Amino acid sequence: MTDRTNDIATLITQLRILGQLTRTEAQVARLRVAQASTDAVRDELRQNAADADGRATRIAAALRDLGALPDPVTPLFGRVAALVRGALEQAQPLDEAVLGDLALEH
Repeated sequence: MTDRTNDIATLITQLRILGQLTRTEAQVARLRVAQASTDAVRDELRQNAADADGRATRIAAALRDLGALPDPVTPLFGRVAALVRGALEQAQPLDEAVLGDLALEH
């Protein structure tokens, strides 16, 4: 393998991981909408989910441009992880959960 091939393979791996995290971020934001106490917070969470969806779409396009095939399994793991996380955090105060979400986003 050449250095360029190694670099592209590394970039593809990193983009796939970033895509998974971004899809998880969108799913978590959607789960938080139901927990939001005000319309303003619900609107912000919906916007965060939409922004994450846009980033995920751009990441998928970058992967296609690099010749990578879509990964059909990894997005499922991200959804399951977000659902499990949401279920576990139901007992957690909303402010602590939101701080955890901010840490995920950054």
